[in-house]
Amino acid sequence: MDLPDIESPCRKICLLDPAKRVCRGCGRTLDEIATWTTSDRATKLKILARSGERLAKLS
Repeated sequence: MDLPDIESPCRKICLLDPAKRVCRGCGRTLDEIATWTTSDRATKLKILARSGERLAKLS
């Protein structure tokens, strides 16, 4: 059974925090943004978990 792909967490608020080097819109690093489309499901889930933690710290 194929699982549906995970949608990008991009919120179209692309603003890089200069100190943390993380997007203020989605919480991902530039590397995570660049590799999102080629990442497998497990990697995307890890990115989502880390990006959520980062966004909480930026708030």
